[in-house]
Amino acid sequence: MKLLISTAVALLCFIKSPQTDTTSKIIWNNDFVGEWVNDKKQKTMVSKCEIAYEEIGLLVQMWGDCQPTACNWGEKVLEEVEDGTQSFDLIWTSDFAESAITYEMVGEKLKMTHKRRYTDNSGREDMTFVEFFTKQ
Repeated sequence: MKLLISTAVALLCFIKSPQTDTTSKIIWNNDFVGEWVNDKKQKTMVSKCEIAYEEIGLLVQMWGDCQPTACNWGEKVLEEVEDGTQSFDLIWTSDFAESAITYEMVGEKLKMTHKRRYTDNSGREDMTFVEFFTKQ
């Protein structure tokens, strides 16, 4: 009888014990998802940003403020985002510069902090600037 009770208790403890999931889970802040348009109407670095959640992770596509039409910076995927995060970082490269951008939710706005380093030997100094975006 003691063996039966001990076995039952052991089984209940095993069933009730938390299981460790070794697979990677992506849980993040849904506030980032959407189409974001720069609050400034002129002389912006980025005119538009689209953020979506895909099975592969967080998908970010950006458009620069080129004339006469916006230039597509392409897409980046962020595979791991911490639960409830309010910010994340991506690095964008072009023929002439590298931009490390921090994306941050500030209220209902998306704030992008750009740290740009020019790589084209033009003599331009590195710079940091901030842009705010409104969800459409």
